[in-house]
Amino acid sequence: MPSILHIFNRLRVPNVSTPFRASCTKFSGRSAASQILLIGLAFCAVWPNELRANEQTARLTDGTEVRGKLVSRPKGDLWFRTGAANDDIPILRVESVRMRSQKPVVMTSAPLKRVWLRGGESCSGKIVSCSTTSVVLEDLHTGAKHEIPIDAVAAIEQPQGSINLVFEDFDGDQLAGWPAAGARLSKNRSRSGESSLQCEPDAKPLIYQLSEPLSNGSVQFHFWDSASRSAGSSWILECRFETQLGERRIRVEMGADDPNYSVTAPLGPRLSRQLLRRSPGWHLLKIQFDRLSTLISIDGNLLASAAATQGELKSMRIFASTSRRDAAATGPSSTSALWIDDFQITEYVAARPLELPRRKQDILLTTSGDEIFGTVEELTLDNVSLRGKFGTVTVPWRELRAVLRRETDYAYAPVTGVISRLLVHEDSPTPSSSPHELIGAIESVSDTEILFQHPVLGRCSYALSRVIKVEPVFQGSSRLLFPDRRHLGDEIRRDFRHPVPESQMLELTFDLDSPPEGTAYISLRAAHLEPSGAATAAGPFLSQLRKGHLGTSAIVNGRMIGRLNDHIHVRAPVDAPARIRLRIPQGVLKAGENRLLIRQKPSEQDKTDFDDCEISRIVLEVEESKSDRSQ
Repeated sequence: MPSILHIFNRLRVPNVSTPFRASCTKFSGRSAASQILLIGLAFCAVWPNELRANEQTARLTDGTEVRGKLVSRPKGDLWFRTGAANDDIPILRVESVRMRSQKPVVMTSAPLKRVWLRGGESCSGKIVSCSTTSVVLEDLHTGAKHEIPIDAVAAIEQPQGSINLVFEDFDGDQLAGWPAAGARLSKNRSRSGESSLQCEPDAKPLIYQLSEPLSNGSVQFHFWDSASRSAGSSWILECRFETQLGERRIRVEMGADDPNYSVTAPLGPRLSRQLLRRSPGWHLLKIQFDRLSTLISIDGNLLASAAATQGELKSMRIFASTSRRDAAATGPSSTSALWIDDFQITEYVAARPLELPRRKQDILLTTSGDEIFGTVEELTLDNVSLRGKFGTVTVPWRELRAVLRRETDYAYAPVTGVISRLLVHEDSPTPSSSPHELIGAIESVSDTEILFQHPVLGRCSYALSRVIKVEPVFQGSSRLLFPDRRHLGDEIRRDFRHPVPESQMLELTFDLDSPPEGTAYISLRAAHLEPSGAATAAGPFLSQLRKGHLGTSAIVNGRMIGRLNDHIHVRAPVDAPARIRLRIPQGVLKAGENRLLIRQKPSEQDKTDFDDCEISRIVLEVEESKSDRSQ
């Protein structure tokens, strides 16, 4: 009878965690009755979650919560369906929708990168190409490619909690880091690009020596399996770990006379295994190890698990193994060649949030914590060249944590639809990482995906299984005018993202083809702004604000549209700024150039004393009228 874990892997139940899969292997030796009972108990725990995988919970604007799902109607309107069609709730009555989603398993043949946009939004995937003008990012789940102008990029970062040390797709002219004997570049087969590494069975073992021992990380590559069964012969990957008790070796057999893949560790640690049947084609072999455990998987399915090796990976060896009995009977080895592609070594490190301060220069942030200032002259998949005060330096990506970009001007395209904030799981080799925040327009929602229009990424598709939360804001069009953050005031504030104040005024200009037909607003985020709304409790500055002093106002084309302080009743922290929305009266906006001014007034007693606050993400919003929605 197959083991519980074997059944889970065949059915590909995503809710079964890696520790649970590993623990299931302990029951493979139980009786058939015991296994049936355990299978029943496991499915009782897991399957209800699968049945509710598409179930969503909406929090309405009145504070109540209901269950159902987001739906699109033929005219493109969004609703939240709780039961029958006449029970649909208009999207503007919904404050947020939380999805039942889990972080997807990352299976990629290239190093991942996280691209931070100006304003704090981000996305992750495989970088197809990059230069000093744009970055082309490929979505791992849909295959869609998004060309991101470099002026809209705030930073390019290694995924949180990991550093890609080595990536080799074997498409170059030389075998970097690999011995010349025993292997050659081949165009006969490839998983990505044009060629792969072909290992010959009669050649010497292929040995890869790490430049530095690795105690926390992963090794992965694709290998070609013909699924043929050659008696007594196989290809073996041997990982050598140096421990206090000597060398420990973990061996993975990638093809033999056995129909299944296998793992051995002659001197420990003790392995819990499960059967994975061989099949023809390319397969992804991944070995993950840290100070707690060791996991070996093929195509995302757990092959074996063990306790930590308590050592450091120093080298790897790939070789063909033929038993002496088979060699005596058949003569020379009958083992076929082995092809491998997309070889990666990743180090797991402590996740650290990336700060995006305002800067006038590009910065290379190294894995050791050093910062190199200058101007990026060349940006490739392998290296970054930066010209600084003392000349030009070229740093490989394996030594970089992130590239931070200077602030530059960029004109954002407007988007139209249900303007919403999406939280999406990050693609990362580590289990815990912060999600992506994206703000744009939802075009439609199906049972499986959300179609989304973003001002920088363009049209995107996100599977519901990747989306954590949807927060509708309004229906209409949105144009981002200013994505960054400014410190207005007169004091140095160490608790601000930008400690040093720049001025007491922020001025923007933007062009319009024609005045908007709907109701127009200026929205922005404000942190640490003193409140003076109707529900504000008494405070030291409230009396001055009520008299017209110490306030921060918004002025469009010379006409004041409101004071920011009057729209909040509590002071928002720097990490959670308040969203303020000011209506623009009809006739104020015009075709051509328009001018927005955020201006502060001093206190009544001291004309050099201003309210220190941070202003960020200024947006022109045009809300559709009810008549527009009904058409």
